[in-house]
Amino acid sequence: MPELFCKVCGVHLPDGGAHCHNCKSPSKRRLSKCALIRGAFLFTPELRSLIHALKYKGRLSLARELALAAEPRFSAYDDLSHYSVLVPVPLSAARLRERGFNQSRLLAEVLAAHSGATVLEGALFKVRHTPAQARLDGQARLSNLEGAFEASSAAAG
Repeated sequence: MPELFCKVCGVHLPDGGAHCHNCKSPSKRRLSKCALIRGAFLFTPELRSLIHALKYKGRLSLARELALAAEPRFSAYDDLSHYSVLVPVPLSAARLRERGFNQSRLLAEVLAAHSGATVLEGALFKVRHTPAQARLDGQARLSNLEGAFEASSAAAG
């Protein structure tokens, strides 16, 4: 069976293959500095609705359900099957005050509890507030986040 995701950026490849159009050559690579990106789900309208209910309507119980559904999917990737550390993506202080919780931290805590991984708090911090990503396309999302995060010494190695 062919792989259904790009081996670099993780984008869905409905016809299979090793790399998407953007990752086939270094000159066309995305702005992302990540060496490996994987997702547990395809971003369908239904998934978008669940994520928005969690993030914008405070349906915190969805974090548990999404994380439990994601855990076996992450384990299915050979390159992620032995992960041991989860790093929640931090929110800006303003966004955290506004929302009252960090959804990636909630997801990481549930994943850690069921996988044996450790949640590494404080490995990343947001150094500048960014506009919301929800209405931006892929390229604009990457540009929006450029220089927005820094790693702490806790992330060494």
